[in-house]
Amino acid sequence: MLYTLPAMPTATKSLSCSTKPLFRIYKNMEELKKDIKKELDNYYNDFMEKNMTNENRLLSQGISYIEFARSEKMIFSSLFMNMTMAGSSLQDIIHAEWNRASIENAKALTGLSTEKAEMLLDSHSISYENATNHHVRQFLHHLIFGDILNGKLLTSQASVGSSTLQGYITVITGFHKWLDDISQTDMLWKSKRLCANKSFLYGQIYNYEYRYLVDGYAAMLKPGRDYFKWYDKATKNALCKNFLTLRDEAVLRLTFEGFRIDEVLSITLNSYNATDRFVQPTRSKGRTNASDSNNQLRFVALPEETCAIINRYIQTERATAEVESGRLSQYLFINLNSGKSQGTPLRYHNYLKILKRCAERAGLDASKIRTHNGRSTKVMEFLEHQSLHPEDNITDEIIRASFGWRSFTSVDHYRDHNNQIIAKAVMEKLHEGDG
Repeated sequence: MLYTLPAMPTATKSLSCSTKPLFRIYKNMEELKKDIKKELDNYYNDFMEKNMTNENRLLSQGISYIEFARSEKMIFSSLFMNMTMAGSSLQDIIHAEWNRASIENAKALTGLSTEKAEMLLDSHSISYENATNHHVRQFLHHLIFGDILNGKLLTSQASVGSSTLQGYITVITGFHKWLDDISQTDMLWKSKRLCANKSFLYGQIYNYEYRYLVDGYAAMLKPGRDYFKWYDKATKNALCKNFLTLRDEAVLRLTFEGFRIDEVLSITLNSYNATDRFVQPTRSKGRTNASDSNNQLRFVALPEETCAIINRYIQTERATAEVESGRLSQYLFINLNSGKSQGTPLRYHNYLKILKRCAERAGLDASKIRTHNGRSTKVMEFLEHQSLHPEDNITDEIIRASFGWRSFTSVDHYRDHNNQIIAKAVMEKLHEGDG
């Protein structure tokens, strides 16, 4: 860990070199620690920026924080578990420059003033090691209603939806599950002490069922956003015809094949086989990139038209951007426009803006467009084919593997229960042989 680094000889032994190079560069271990801390900060900042979204920055910030803690345990511990923030009050953190984007985003989403948006962070002032179920319930009530007892009512109607509340619950419980995993404490899981207020530390939070709060206040919560979830053929064609670059059309077409946008943007030149028309992502759901030699993520076969567009993009737009920028990138999709970002990997936020502008040109409601729509559409195409052509033996297991799910139950999040094609196919099967 950063704050428990070994002595200089031990460090050089790990690097398989003598102490001379390090002593030539650094006067002492404190200078070395300072440089390591700087690099770790940059690594953390890049990770967070890549995974946060402006749809709900505060929520995605918390989820990204947990994902970083899980995937980079030692780095997280060095940065956040060794008193790095010592001396900073909660108000210092809230008003820090690096936190302002999340505050402003919370204002935009909820319509709250800056003061009330900051209350979302400052309402309880409880540290994670002292938090109990009482504090979590209090926080969720505050999100819905504000501080009723102190007369600080946020709004007469709840300003958050059930999906937002569930997202905060995921962040809180996930973080405390991770804390429990790395804890050095002796927790008595089978003991009667479980009934006590703080008997089994972090476990009481991540094992608690908070869903009843969301369900209980369902009628009072802000309605969810109305998004397109599935594209029909006309919408798919309209979007493809209104992109300004081959790159952007290629990205969308890959989501039509069931990829998450994060997976699409992780594809490298080496993981795309133009000859056999196969592609394999190197990252999924924000997890650390897989190496080419140890990539366990799924292969997907691509239609000829999609490959033709990708190939033209590689030969024209991408080649030009690499020459002009002087950058050689391993990633398939890179920034094309002239400037300091030209040649660098295309990021989610940039592509989301491009997709929404494309939707506007196509005459669609851009506010209802999401990058996940293509994946949802592909799921329904599988299910429709499964119903219409049982002779093709498209099993649930084939569908599960095609989308990279751990369990087929994940299909429920994508299923269109009002699908007329499936309804008609089921009716016809049930009434076969009727007069």
